[in-house]
Amino acid sequence: MNSYGAASSTTEPVAMLLMNLIGGMQHRVAAATAAAAAAAVGDSATGAEQLLVTPFDSKRPPTITLHAYMGRIAQYSGCTNDTVIAALVLIDRVIVKNPNFLVTNRNIHRLLLTCIVVACKFYEDVFYTNKFYARVGGVPVEEMNNLEIALLSLLGFDLFITPEVYQLYAEAVHSVEGLSKPSTIDVSRAASPSAAALHEHEEKLKQAQQQQQRKHHVALRVDLTSRVVATEELPEEWYERFVGGEGVAMRWLCERCNMDPAWPPFDPRQPIVFATGPCTGTATPTSGRLVVAFRSPTTKTLGASNVGGVLAWNLKRAGWDMLIVVGKADKPVYICVRDDACTIEDATPIWGKEVSEAEKHIREKHGRVSIASCGPAGENLIAYASVTVDSERAAGRGGAGALLGCKNLKSIAVAGSKPIVPANPEEMLQAAQAARADLFNEAFVRDVLKVHGTPGFYDGISVLGLLPTMNWQRTTYPESAETLFQDPYHRQLEVRSAPCFGCPIGCGRHSTIKSGPWQGSSGGGPEFETLGAFGSKCGITDINAVARASHRCNALGLDTISCGQTIATAIEWRESGLLPEDRFPGAGRLQWGDGVSMLDLVDKIAHRDGPLAELLGLGVAAAAAKLGPGAEKAAMHVKGLELASCGVHASKGEAVAHATSARGGDHLRPYASTIDAYGYRSTELRITDNVDPLEDGRKGWVKPLQELSMATNMLGVCLFASITLAVGAAAWAKCLSAAVGHTVSKDELLLAAERVISYVTEFFHSARGDA
Repeated sequence: MNSYGAASSTTEPVAMLLMNLIGGMQHRVAAATAAAAAAAVGDSATGAEQLLVTPFDSKRPPTITLHAYMGRIAQYSGCTNDTVIAALVLIDRVIVKNPNFLVTNRNIHRLLLTCIVVACKFYEDVFYTNKFYARVGGVPVEEMNNLEIALLSLLGFDLFITPEVYQLYAEAVHSVEGLSKPSTIDVSRAASPSAAALHEHEEKLKQAQQQQQRKHHVALRVDLTSRVVATEELPEEWYERFVGGEGVAMRWLCERCNMDPAWPPFDPRQPIVFATGPCTGTATPTSGRLVVAFRSPTTKTLGASNVGGVLAWNLKRAGWDMLIVVGKADKPVYICVRDDACTIEDATPIWGKEVSEAEKHIREKHGRVSIASCGPAGENLIAYASVTVDSERAAGRGGAGALLGCKNLKSIAVAGSKPIVPANPEEMLQAAQAARADLFNEAFVRDVLKVHGTPGFYDGISVLGLLPTMNWQRTTYPESAETLFQDPYHRQLEVRSAPCFGCPIGCGRHSTIKSGPWQGSSGGGPEFETLGAFGSKCGITDINAVARASHRCNALGLDTISCGQTIATAIEWRESGLLPEDRFPGAGRLQWGDGVSMLDLVDKIAHRDGPLAELLGLGVAAAAAKLGPGAEKAAMHVKGLELASCGVHASKGEAVAHATSARGGDHLRPYASTIDAYGYRSTELRITDNVDPLEDGRKGWVKPLQELSMATNMLGVCLFASITLAVGAAAWAKCLSAAVGHTVSKDELLLAAERVISYVTEFFHSARGDA
């Protein structure tokens, strides 16, 4: 299993473990096959017509033996011992949840393969696409996709395995005799002797569901100054009006955050909030998002960043809707949350370390936890320091990492083991399945985003004249077609998909550089925004340099968007004579297309190494103000937040979105180019008219699109599910309704989003004296 599960590791080789399964498995399959044959010729109520037929069932048993098939899986799948055990639990869970389902010699091969695939994706750090697993299992990739959906449906999306259940199965798996003995369940219906434990698990889920329906919303509040940990009940009225996630986080900040402009930008008294949504961790597709809310030290206004992975899932499983951190520790610390327990630990040994080193230290003590950290950039109060999550994801925008740094807070480690049960599980399953179908009925999501990940945006954005190039001096970058476009990207780098929790798309990338001076460098990304920030904006076509910049930013805790934009601005300043070598040593090396000098500057910025790095660590707005007249022209930002790689020249709607966003240079609230540049329309949002991307007026359609985008942040789901309008407000409203147990219409959801945008964010601007 990966670093986030609750189970302990086993030691036998996978092949031996699989072989140990065969005796008991074949015994049970033979019994079940005989029972199915008897039922087929009988005329009782338990006849063949009553048995559940699934996509796992073939017309005749496969020619390959179960022994040979298990050996093939062991050799090629890359699964661990823990995954094998988890797959066995899932097989039994299918049996318990579906009384009319029999494991026979006609379905065991596909069932075993699919359970291992799902277990790999749910529990492993490293896993592959269904195309790979289909080859391992000898089935077409479309069938593999359908089998995965069928398994999730039979499981009711119940994938969590408690340590107790895991241990029962682990002990049984290591004993051939144990596997051969009859179970407390009818032998024709059990794949292992521990299936009875699942009955207890089902009862626990029912109890958890009842508790969920009675549950009050609670936050865990950690005061680093007093070292007091407490719970804080959150008003139900907030959730009724602001839904959850970013909505409730911002409502909390309205009461508790001091927006006085006189307060210094890195005042440790300012709180930082980590918020889950009502759909977090449920069967809702893409429900692995976490919102980080704070007063931005960069813009002095709303700070909100969004991050995926498994951190939100773990926080929700620990029983908390939000984690609130206030105050400042007297020495470096980290916070460890494990269900109801929360401790403040000494971080002195890892202060100054890069993110992966800090995570290793924490996991050596606390085991499998999800970790959010500030790197050296946050410790050094770089204005655009990010919070890096599990080495490869980032809450990047607005400087949240610097806020952790000013609190002497290195990391937050979280592990949860409580079931996440929606108020209406059956409705949730139906709503989630419908949303997933919507997702893959949309061509861009299905054919580009799932296949190529976020780098799939690069091609179209460049062709449409929306790609900022050489610090926005150009709007397209054809010179990069052979290196940074989606196909050459995947040819030149070793790439695998890196999905967040609950995401069927898997748009994230994990890359390894295959050649050149940075050969072997590995890590998250580069995602599209990083390709733009360090590629087109800096005039760089070398994919290896861009990938290395992504890896270094994750390790150092830097927002790739702001860092790349700042360096691109610096190159233009150098050309304009605003960075003389005598004042800023090393500035003379900055040139368009120079990946080496760009990478050198990334590390120097994080460590405040030299006058140039000191200047650029302030962000473009503050750096321009310090440089004086003429510098502001090249400083591309809104409200102090650097612009992303989503151009505005050929999308005036995107220009309006940037200008009206509460958090500054915001390309995702909404991504308005979807409508005016790409031509998408939405009857649901009443965006049906023709829209001229170059027209200055008639931008009322941006408002409902803003509301849909905000709704995803409130629910705890990913904007990319709606960025091309694949999943609409009505589908999200049904998922929300199932999660909370009462009907919420799409209009009510969008109204709540409007409330967050117009009411809560207005508070921040009025408090700081904006007109």
